[in-house]
Amino acid sequence: KTLHTRKQREAAERLQKRKRLAAKIARDVKGWWGKIERVVAYKQKLETDERKQKAMDKHLVFLVKQTEKYSDSLSYSTTTKQSIGGSKKNNTCISQMKIEEALALSEKEEGSCMNSIRSRRQRARLMSTNYANAHQIMAK
Repeated sequence: KTLHTRKQREAAERLQKRKRLAAKIARDVKGWWGKIERVVAYKQKLETDERKQKAMDKHLVFLVKQTEKYSDSLSYSTTTKQSIGGSKKNNTCISQMKIEEALALSEKEEGSCMNSIRSRRQRARLMSTNYANAHQIMAK
């Protein structure tokens, strides 16, 4: 009777050890798959962020080109209006000086602010604001 119960107890202990080992392996496998899922999610996020960044860069280039086009158009129309009102040479020089002052001011403001601005969208907004300020100076 004791030999039989001892064998049963040993068999039950072996079974418990196997179950504990299987449970540990299952936890490890589950943790491994969890890590894999996090890596996949991270890579998907990187790809999404990269696509968004490319789209924002493309839009920023468009905004800068559009702003430059408006700036050139405005400076041309300002120069043309001034040359009609008085002597061409004098007004053109004054207009050119205003343009240079406006651009210098714009570059100075950009230089001091660009380092603290984090997003490209904010930089684009600042650049368009600076061009608008330059146009206001030219209009005076």
